[in-house]
Amino acid sequence: MTFTPPQEDIDFSTIRTVEMLYQNLIKKQPTRDNKKIDSLDGEWDMRDDNEVKDSVGKSIYFQFQATHHLSLFGAERDIPCIIGIFNSKLANYTVKGKKYKLLLEHLSEEQHMYTSTLRFATEEELQVYMSGDRNSIITTLNFAKTPEDFLNEKGNDIKE
Repeated sequence: MTFTPPQEDIDFSTIRTVEMLYQNLIKKQPTRDNKKIDSLDGEWDMRDDNEVKDSVGKSIYFQFQATHHLSLFGAERDIPCIIGIFNSKLANYTVKGKKYKLLLEHLSEEQHMYTSTLRFATEEELQVYMSGDRNSIITTLNFAKTPEDFLNEKGNDIKE
């Protein structure tokens, strides 16, 4: 992907996106986003519906592969990524055939849900990364920093 940055002022959202891409694609560091995911939909092959029932009200970690649509300085591209959802609790779920809708909430008042994402230039890079140690991947995603944290470490006092 190539693009030409504009010569005029760049807004905060764009600075944040550039930092996120730098950390993910160049430094191979995931970035954190402090947002709540309300639900996940999917066709999962659950061996036993009781497995899901028993998880309601309990802490749950999700990790999945996705595609991130990137639009920056007039260039657009879809890039593969891995996403981890932390500090979440399964609040409830619905089932229609093999399609589940999982309703999530914060783990507690003190422990708010967040996501960590690591984007890759190619699908092959993602697959090589995913072939590594699962616990190491979870730990790396768990301790991710926000793009603002990375910018502040560079001596910038960035606030949205």
